[in-house]
Amino acid sequence: MDNSQLDLGAKIRQYRQQAGLTQEELAEQSSLSVNYISKIERSKKTNVSIEKLSNICQTLNISLAEMFNSQDNISSKQLTPNAFKLVEYLKNHYKNRDLDAICGQVLNLLKTLN
Repeated sequence: MDNSQLDLGAKIRQYRQQAGLTQEELAEQSSLSVNYISKIERSKKTNVSIEKLSNICQTLNISLAEMFNSQDNISSKQLTPNAFKLVEYLKNHYKNRDLDAICGQVLNLLKTLN
């Protein structure tokens, strides 16, 4: 099944499993309860706040955009070693900034160089 056809809970479960995390680990690293993560994954909790979803995405190393429209994005498993290093550098050095916006600016810059 195409990832874009999955509901939010199924997508979170899929990304969590790809990241090799248990529900407990995702919950702890996202500052959420295991029960909350379990309810989301089982689609018992459908009104997830952007803040909590952002915490989950950050823990899973994906953007909110990737969570909602993954067909146009690549997973970290598809990154080359240098691309992965760049993403890690940005994450580590720009923690308090909008990393997605920074990546968009870098992408736009790269497009102008082509």
